[in-house]
Amino acid sequence: MRSMVWMIGAVFVGQMVIRFVPPMSGLMRDYRRVDGLIWRERLGRWFGSKGR
Repeated sequence: MRSMVWMIGAVFVGQMVIRFVPPMSGLMRDYRRVDGLIWRERLGRWFGSKGR
């Protein structure tokens, strides 16, 4: 049971490091921006609001 607590804690700390510690925080910000642009273009193609 104790190892599960340590594992959950390690995952949580790892996520916080990736989200808030440079340079990974900048990479995640860029990744979210590009992901949003990709989905916006994809949904536009699917629903016909772009390219026509």
